[in-house]
Amino acid sequence: MLALKPLVYIGLVSYPLYLWHWPILVFLHLLSGGTPTATMLVAAIVVAFALSSITLSFIETPARFSRTVRCHPVRAASVLVAMMTGVGLSSYAISSDNGLPDRFPDASFGAHQQHWVLTDTCKKTFPGSEFCVIPAPNERPEVALLGDSHANHLYEGLRPALASNGIGLFAVGSGNCPPFSGVDIYLGEHVKHCAALFGGVLDYVVKSSDIRSVVLSSYAISSITGGFDYGQGGYIRLVAAGGGRANPTLGQRDEESNLDVYLAGLERTLGRLTAAGKHVVFVLDTPELDFDPSTCVRRPVQFSVRSPCAVPRAKVEKRLRAVQTRIRAVLARFPDVKVFNPVPLLCDAQNCYARQGGAFMYADRDHLTSDGSRYVVRWLMQDIEGGGQI
Repeated sequence: MLALKPLVYIGLVSYPLYLWHWPILVFLHLLSGGTPTATMLVAAIVVAFALSSITLSFIETPARFSRTVRCHPVRAASVLVAMMTGVGLSSYAISSDNGLPDRFPDASFGAHQQHWVLTDTCKKTFPGSEFCVIPAPNERPEVALLGDSHANHLYEGLRPALASNGIGLFAVGSGNCPPFSGVDIYLGEHVKHCAALFGGVLDYVVKSSDIRSVVLSSYAISSITGGFDYGQGGYIRLVAAGGGRANPTLGQRDEESNLDVYLAGLERTLGRLTAAGKHVVFVLDTPELDFDPSTCVRRPVQFSVRSPCAVPRAKVEKRLRAVQTRIRAVLARFPDVKVFNPVPLLCDAQNCYARQGGAFMYADRDHLTSDGSRYVVRWLMQDIEGGGQI
């Protein structure tokens, strides 16, 4: 059966087919907004076979068996090496320029991916951190930003906004860690010792005479519901550090919920910071998207693009309502704490938007881009300055 001509021919074109199929599928994924139809996939297979056949007939076979190649093998090899070197250098140049971000207006979207900011001095002081910045000695760190990746995504907007007023920013956190004392987190079977990190960080903040305002920001809805991006379950578990009980009213056999542990940690932390005379701004959750914002990128040629580039606000509020009611009840016990809600900034009455005008607000389903960070921080600064401290 394998000797049948169609199967033999598939064997002959298998290598060029291997080379062609991947870029075709990647471009199809991009041009279709990430959701190619069955018809598109069949068409991609046909195109891949057609290009493979052309490659076999006009490139591979002549390169291997032509008289010129047989008579001048060194010259032919030199030409091939030069071509491969040219392709490699071109690829390197494009990669170094972040993929030629000016080739069309939305081409810079990939450059918006979040990165963790670190300084050596800060990392040595708080080795459990994943982002950590202590200002230079000539900059007074009057504001502290504490939390997880949702604090880190505010850093790019907050640091320059404060620096323009001559104010330094102390920023520390670790992925998935609520910025509270006494709370650890399990991600599956892996435990992150957040309590040890933030125990030291809060000691530093409380003792610092320079730090006057503290911004607390984390992916609370994920920590409490146990899943990412509208997911729920047992993958994420919050536990009271040291085997203690977050809620002493529960019996020893009663299992504490993530919400119990979160609220107890929040109350302890707010109590400690406010008792030390710190002006605290608590940041509620950034609205989650239910899609990848890359599906909203507009390209010169494409089959479809997501429109509107948004998630219904009703879905966002349904996800947040019950949890934020409990969080606000704790915050109400600390009337001097400012509560900052980014939902009205990123949403209108109907939708919450991944992009506003030509600017992407989101890098992924729940993290802000640099543009999104700067946009949100314009209003966050009002709450920081509202403490009358800076």
